[in-house]
Amino acid sequence: RRQMRSGGAVVTARIKAMAGKTEVETLRHFFAGLRYWVLAESLGGVESTINHSASMSHGSMSKEERAAVGVHDTTLRLSVGIESVDDLIR
Repeated sequence: RRQMRSGGAVVTARIKAMAGKTEVETLRHFFAGLRYWVLAESLGGVESTINHSASMSHGSMSKEERAAVGVHDTTLRLSVGIESVDDLIR
């Protein structure tokens, strides 16, 4: 049986700042609430991982260079692993 004929999936999203909070404060709050997601440079593996592209994979680029390729300070990339979906959305 064949699996992953067209490759895996990575979801890209941008976090919007919470009322009264900066984007950085909002990201810190978001990361502090993660339970099963692993903050990681690499998105490969069986566990669900999340990447903050601006400070990780694209950290050596200027803000302008990142914006030109669609990576903003609030850009997150998520790779869903094999955990129960019920665990991941809590």
